[in-house]
Amino acid sequence: MNLALTVVAWILVLTILLDLVDLRAEIGSFRFAATLNYFVYLFIRVVLAILAAIIIQGSGEVTDPGLLAFVAVVGNFAILQNLTVRFGGEDLINLSAVFERYRSVMVSDEGQREARRQQKETMELVAVIRDLPVEFLSSELSSMYLSAGMSAEQARAELEKLREQTQEDVAFLGRVLATQMVEINPEYVKEGIKEWIEQREDSDPESA
Repeated sequence: MNLALTVVAWILVLTILLDLVDLRAEIGSFRFAATLNYFVYLFIRVVLAILAAIIIQGSGEVTDPGLLAFVAVVGNFAILQNLTVRFGGEDLINLSAVFERYRSVMVSDEGQREARRQQKETMELVAVIRDLPVEFLSSELSSMYLSAGMSAEQARAELEKLREQTQEDVAFLGRVLATQMVEINPEYVKEGIKEWIEQREDSDPESA
């Protein structure tokens, strides 16, 4: 592989890695990396980094492909800041502002998409466990409260409050307890669903 291809490969890898770290914190997941919005964003970032690499290599100060790619990826924002379309001495298009707007829209769109996905996942988990015995759901939720730092008395008070709010309606209370569990620790619920369902079916074959 010649030097140019090596640098481009390094630029692509480093750009994706930095984006995964940067955008994951704002969007809330890595799923954005498989969207068209991100591919366009990545293409722009890589092109700017390649331009930066050409400029840096021309100076002769950096020759190592990996280091050149790293400096180019980190320094491409400086190039972006100076990309402005001028006509008659006036700035017509500030490409830096355009890029930042695109990034903001992308982050907003992907963040909303992730929020909808999580909401759908929450509803699906709640639908699966809401019909489990109320006593079991209360016990599991109490354990979650304790793990979150509540005292036993506070946990009991929270559960009592939920019972009062639902007026002891078993179906409604089951849904509220299930929702609380999923919101507090969805991963724990996902891991426990199969075992919980099997336990219910073993204890009550008619529910299978």
